[in-house]
Amino acid sequence: MTGGLVRQDNAALLASVPKLYAASAQAAKRFIEYFAANIRNPNTRRAYFRAVLAFSSWCRAQNFTEILDIEPLHVAAYIELLGQPLAKPSVKQLYRGCRHC
Repeated sequence: MTGGLVRQDNAALLASVPKLYAASAQAAKRFIEYFAANIRNPNTRRAYFRAVLAFSSWCRAQNFTEILDIEPLHVAAYIELLGQPLAKPSVKQLYRGCRHC
């Protein structure tokens, strides 16, 4: 996601949404709206989006295809895995990015 969020066409924006969060066009739109409207700082927006992409990749590797399949235990396992190579502030930032979606 770039700072020029408003200037991109809708198709390009919707295509940038990870499949995990885009079960429907409406879900993808809500995902974009959350990042655009609720996260004002562009640096935070980019950091959180990277966190969401990383979590989505992990979910895909675990064969999760629907966000509804993910339970708190899965998120805890992901956070635990992150805590091995990363410092606490990095883990907290990744968690905050994923927590809101």
